[in-house]
Amino acid sequence: MAAEGIQYVELSGELRKFLSSPPMLETSLGAFTQAVYSGGSAKLGSLIAGPPGLLIGCIVGSVAGYATSRDYDSAIIILCRLDEDSRNRVINELISILIDAGALLSAADVKPEEFVEALNMFATREGWKKALSMILAVMKRNAH
Repeated sequence: MAAEGIQYVELSGELRKFLSSPPMLETSLGAFTQAVYSGGSAKLGSLIAGPPGLLIGCIVGSVAGYATSRDYDSAIIILCRLDEDSRNRVINELISILIDAGALLSAADVKPEEFVEALNMFATREGWKKALSMILAVMKRNAH
């Protein structure tokens, strides 16, 4: 049963294919494993020792999750490995969903220049830079 006021989007096409691909399933499993270790340890630490236990549990759980999970690639890296046509279809579908949900610039009342500056500051790795550049280029094309 859907929660009142929440709209769900049915994924289709290239985005669904991308999200259900073996590399993305491996990424989801790895991220989930790390989150369980981190979150579970943080919760246990906070129950035992309050706020300091939360901090210690979070650190210990994060290290344990990192040490025990298999190596996996981020979604951005997997996206960058797609051929250009598939990558653009995934990005366009994702942007369409975000626009429909009202989650882009107008909803946050952020100027485009500030948005680009924040993304550039976040993108320190080459894979992130390439993917964000592609996403911003598609957004710019779609805005005109």
